Amino acid sequence: MCVILLLCCVSAALLRCEAAVVRYDVQTVRAKKVAALPDDHWARYDETVFERGRGSFVSGYDDAPYFEPMNISSPFFSRDSVPWHVSSDGFLAPTPSPLCAFFCSDSAPDTLFGQYQFGDAIYGGGGDWPMIGLYVADLNPSAARLSPSVRVHGVTGADGGPGYERVTVEYRDVPLPACVAPRDTLTAQVEVWANGTIVMRYRQIPACGRASVGLVLSKGERVVATATPRPNGIAAIRYDPVVDVCAAFLSHSACVNAADLCGWCAATGACVATSLASSCCPRGSFRTAPPPSPVGGDFYVVAVEQGAELVRLAALRGHVRVVPAGQSLQLDMGFDFPFYTRDQASHVTNTTHLLSSGLISVFSSTQRCGPIWNVCPDGSYTFAAMPFVTAGLWGPGTSITYARLPERTGADVLCERPRCPPGFVVEVANTSSFASFARSSTYQVYLDASGAVEFRYGLPVATSIASSPVLGFFAFPPPFVGLFRYRVEDPATVTVPPSLIRTGTRVRFDPTGRCNDCGRHGTCDPASARCVCETGFSGDGCERCVAGYYGPECLPCRRCRNGGVCDDGVNGTGVCRCREPFSGVDCAVRCEGPFDCSHCNPRGGYCECGECRCDAASGWGGADCDVADDPCWRHSFDGCEVCNKDTRNGCAFCFDDMCYSTLLKDTPNGHACSYPAPSGDASRCVPAVQVEVHWFDWGYVAAAGLCLSVVLSVLALLVLAPFAVRARGVHDIHHAGAAGGAPDRRRGRRRREVVQAVLVQQGAHRGERTHVLGVPLRQVPLAKLYESQRHGPS
Repeated sequence: MCVILLLCCVSAALLRCEAAVVRYDVQTVRAKKVAALPDDHWARYDETVFERGRGSFVSGYDDAPYFEPMNISSPFFSRDSVPWHVSSDGFLAPTPSPLCAFFCSDSAPDTLFGQYQFGDAIYGGGGDWPMIGLYVADLNPSAARLSPSVRVHGVTGADGGPGYERVTVEYRDVPLPACVAPRDTLTAQVEVWANGTIVMRYRQIPACGRASVGLVLSKGERVVATATPRPNGIAAIRYDPVVDVCAAFLSHSACVNAADLCGWCAATGACVATSLASSCCPRGSFRTAPPPSPVGGDFYVVAVEQGAELVRLAALRGHVRVVPAGQSLQLDMGFDFPFYTRDQASHVTNTTHLLSSGLISVFSSTQRCGPIWNVCPDGSYTFAAMPFVTAGLWGPGTSITYARLPERTGADVLCERPRCPPGFVVEVANTSSFASFARSSTYQVYLDASGAVEFRYGLPVATSIASSPVLGFFAFPPPFVGLFRYRVEDPATVTVPPSLIRTGTRVRFDPTGRCNDCGRHGTCDPASARCVCETGFSGDGCERCVAGYYGPECLPCRRCRNGGVCDDGVNGTGVCRCREPFSGVDCAVRCEGPFDCSHCNPRGGYCECGECRCDAASGWGGADCDVADDPCWRHSFDGCEVCNKDTRNGCAFCFDDMCYSTLLKDTPNGHACSYPAPSGDASRCVPAVQVEVHWFDWGYVAAAGLCLSVVLSVLALLVLAPFAVRARGVHDIHHAGAAGGAPDRRRGRRRREVVQAVLVQQGAHRGERTHVLGVPLRQVPLAKLYESQRHGPS
């Protein structure tokens, strides 16, 4: 009883301060019951808001380019404090930066755009952007009858602090473009209290259109109204926060002894409600029982701090700033960096790769995980340091700065315990986002020769936001943060909840030095630092197969007959190598006469008396069993329904519109799908129908028109040419090519003719009477010359 009383007192004390919200208690009042309520009831519409409130600049936009701050912050789910902003589309956002430049909807099903309206699908289907959703629809405040149509009214607290105690936002007679009736407008208001209480009131609801109502921080943290407000329906909704009372306990012992609902997060040094552990504490750092068990995994201990500044790389000697030419950058660190190991030579590198999606691929230049929009939603990354991985790109404004740090004898901002080993720090600023024109992240990554990794986060760059705000680290798809070994589900992978990341966050990973990497098929015994391998595996890191096992998965070999031997080992095919004259899958077939099996792909099947028998179950086909043949590919144009019905081949439909066999996963012919589309996702599960349409090939039309113009031009030339000749006084067109000045051709004569001519000098026409008498050379038409040549001398 005393414990319950203590918790109630702590809860009451925390209502006025910032603490995470475990859940919301929801109350709903319908329109027909409002008249019977007292005048001061929370569900009563506040008429003074529109009269006393100031107009918001979003009133002048159909889709506001950024959202206006409300000067109030409140706890919101696992976030202990969220600053709120007014949007033009019926919701309040935790950031001034919108998700996209319009009312986000699933208009492009092959993308990973988020949506403002709510849904159940992980990607696509809505509910992807954090918000307080009063009436989330494609509103147009700029077309409202009253101006300004969106108004904000704040009430200061009794303590006179800088922020408001509560703020009310009202949308008055705001139309929807999809509605044509004059009265199909929205009049509603949402009230936010600094203690986390949220009240929504509705005066007039459009009869047409579709809207979403509720609270959303993420897919896992949300309260969505099952029945949206309709005319004469819901009049008011109240959300009362149930705060995390565990935050009041400041020590590990007090935390775990207070109640069964609390646990200690060693990474943050805070007591956290068990229900919030996955949202507020890095993996491997949460403990619920005393005495404290060893905190941290076999490889790293994590610490998360707030209030850390970025390192001034410009002040570091030898810093280099580059503008990336592509979407990856090779980094030469200048020292050997160990990753997920104690002393394995195979897990050390001096060169790594920075990728534009927000990660460092430690041992390879790419991540072959089947990315969609530069990100793998299923978290199938391997050996990667991931400061902020989401759907991003490097654009023209992206800058990358790095510096190599020598061994230091004293402590500095990146090394607290001297002697400091050689290190490398890189900063990425102003990346572009697929989904949002105004969002980017600034982060730094530090690596050193001891294997330590550190992330720091600075002010995101958002040049299109006029108010220059501090943007929260919200992103879509939801970002991955942490160190990844073998995929996100690997127990050794250390994930950090994105809710912990904000401007000024510092995340430090210090290696424990307890274990080497034992691969996917082994576990480390911290006491002996040795790997305990699964059946079929051997080696110091479980990287080899024992005799009689083959392939990367060390599968057991089949029994080979008649002296045949299995091709075993981690690079083996598992095929029986038969002794002549035997062949077949297990060397049980005796062949008559010589045969040749050298043309058969041993990984794709087996040979039987010179004929290749393909392993269709592993996705092989062709005459030599060397052709990849996924039996599900043929369903790719048929959509989810047809694809998923083929259970015999284990078919599934991927977000990239490929139907693939899940039975081929982790095989050479398996399709790398980072996000299978759910069958209920209407935007994805549609057949790709080729509609038959009748149309003109404009290429042929253009060619025909050109030919017609040429023909008409030739005809016009033939018709007009005689007129042009006659206009020049030429009566015989055959002599138009004769020497200039030749007389018109007359009937030919058989005798010579002497022609008298008078040559007039140039100045004769000016009155000079001088004449010259002479006999000029005879000018003969060409036709006459040709005729003379035919008939000889005349």
